[in-house]
Amino acid sequence: MTDKATKGTSVIVIKHNNEVMKRTDYLIDVRPDGGRDGGRIVFTGPPEHMLQAETNTAICLRVAVRNRPLSQNEKGRRLHSHLVSKKSKQEDSMFRLMSIGRIVSNQDGTYIALDPALAPALTGLKGFSHIQIIWWFDRCDDTQNRAVLQHQRPYAHGPKTMGVFATRSPQRPNPIALTTAQVLWIDEEHAQIGIAFIDASNGTPVLDIKPYTPSLDRVESPETPEWCRHWPKNLESSAQFDWNDEFNFDMNE
Repeated sequence: MTDKATKGTSVIVIKHNNEVMKRTDYLIDVRPDGGRDGGRIVFTGPPEHMLQAETNTAICLRVAVRNRPLSQNEKGRRLHSHLVSKKSKQEDSMFRLMSIGRIVSNQDGTYIALDPALAPALTGLKGFSHIQIIWWFDRCDDTQNRAVLQHQRPYAHGPKTMGVFATRSPQRPNPIALTTAQVLWIDEEHAQIGIAFIDASNGTPVLDIKPYTPSLDRVESPETPEWCRHWPKNLESSAQFDWNDEFNFDMNE
C-alpha cells in the first residue's frame, strides 16, 4: 500500500486502525456508528489536524501518537461522545428540556424572570419561605467541560483527587445545578420571584422551581466526610462563612 502511494497512486482505505491513520495524507471520520446509524461526517483533514478534534477517533489517535494510556478527562470525552452516539440510536433515552426563565441580577437585587406564559404555575407558591432552583451551567455546556470526570484537589482540605459527582463543580456530564434560595417576594402577574441569593450569573437559564419542604428535603443528622465537617450546618450560617479558604479556585470568577 505504501509503495502504491509513493508512486502517485491514490489509495482509499476503510479502516479504523491507528497505525494506518497515522500514515495517511487525509482522513474522513464518519460517525456516530455503523449501518443505518452512521453516515455523518464529523471530521475531514490530515492526521495532525485530527489530533485537535474531539471525536472518538481523534481521542484514539492521540493516544496512539503519544503512546500512553487515556487520562481520566480523555476517557470522559470518549464517554461523552459515546453517550451522544448512543442517544442518537435510542430515542427513548432522549430528554427534552426547555428554559422556563432566567436569572436577573442587577443593582436592585436578584430575581427569577419566568416566561410570562408560565405565570399560572406560581399559584400556591406564596407561603413557602424557600425554593429549590434547578438551573443550567450554560457557560460550561460544551464538549470539553462535559467530559471532565475528575478534579485535582478542588477543596483545600479535601482529597487530592475527586470525581465530579462528589463536588458541586459546573464541569460535569450534564451541567445541571441546584440552589436553595430564600424567597423575598412573588409577583404572579409578571411571573417573577425575588430571591435573596443564588450562585448563578445574570442571564443564567432556569429549568425548574420547587418549594422547599422540610419533611422531604431536610435531613436531621446528615453524615459528611471529616475534611468538610467544619462547614456551616445550614444555609443561614453559610452566608457568614469565609468560603475563600475552602476552595482552590477564585470564588469571584
